[in-house]
Amino acid sequence: IDSLDAETTGMVKPDMVYYQKLVRSGTSVGEQSSVKAPVFGFYPNPTGGLVRFSAPTDFEVFDVRGRCVARQKNAAGADLSFLPRGMYFLKPQKGLVQKILIQR
Repeated sequence: IDSLDAETTGMVKPDMVYYQKLVRSGTSVGEQSSVKAPVFGFYPNPTGGLVRFSAPTDFEVFDVRGRCVARQKNAAGADLSFLPRGMYFLKPQKGLVQKILIQR
């Protein structure tokens, strides 16, 4: 229940987040339209090393042991070709941590 005494629910899909607000009118509950919130994305994944971001951002890349292996500020993409093939985690300044696979 939010600050306006309306019940809210959230649903997450791979590339987007939907929010629905349920409005009480008397004893019934009606749904309002869904709102799409922007989500940080990058491509391609898997990659040979070069990735592009959906928007410029500060980011960090971590290996599977949690060590930071790359970081950059205000980047529209990244060249991760110096990293050995494997799975890494990309953490943008805003957004969720996402897996990235480097293949050659």
